[in-house]
Amino acid sequence: MQHSMDKNKVHSFFRVSVALLLLVFVDSTIPATVQESTADRLHTHVAWLADAARQGRRAGSAGAAESATYISTQFRQLGFEVEVQEFGANRRNVIARYGSANKTILAGAHYDGQGPGFPSAGDNAAGVAVLLELARNMKAAKLPATLVLCAFDDEEQGLNGSVYFADHPTVPLENVYAAVVFDALGRRFMDLNEWTTIVLGEVDDIARQAARDLVEHWTAVLPPRPLAMGA
Repeated sequence: MQHSMDKNKVHSFFRVSVALLLLVFVDSTIPATVQESTADRLHTHVAWLADAARQGRRAGSAGAAESATYISTQFRQLGFEVEVQEFGANRRNVIARYGSANKTILAGAHYDGQGPGFPSAGDNAAGVAVLLELARNMKAAKLPATLVLCAFDDEEQGLNGSVYFADHPTVPLENVYAAVVFDALGRRFMDLNEWTTIVLGEVDDIARQAARDLVEHWTAVLPPRPLAMGA
């Protein structure tokens, strides 16, 4: 009985988290002036990260290090505590935290790119821009949870930044009730012809319901119909 009650609480908390993520970015009830401000900020972040001066932000490069500094500054300006997690070879994760509750919502995006000749705007300057905007909106929502937002380095070469974080977490992983990672945004995914949502996770009722929630909401607000893959 206790296990069932705990699972229901996790399910409810996860669904609230997913709903909030959707509302922040695609809810048609958000005033147009707010949407325009969000779009301007997203464009500013993507333009800075994808600028030729960053030289593609390959992990270990000066451009990637400059990007980490930029991301850290943005998080601090929003009032987050920031930790830079070094893991060798001039590579570092940027981890922002807000709140002190045990329950934690984690969101992430990698900021490294493919190197010179590749602005790496969709993969993944756009994901970082969304992460920064998410920081602004979720902090303002005053959730009863700690927010941990991770900008990962060296994902293009083998998911090294996120693996390092998982092996050296800055918060107890058992307290993470929901996790969302943004990657390859603002473009179609590989050879798929429709806009696609990929939902990964343990194949249980919680994961299946989360996938259904995402598809139901995006079907209503975003043409054409999105696909759900994974859980």
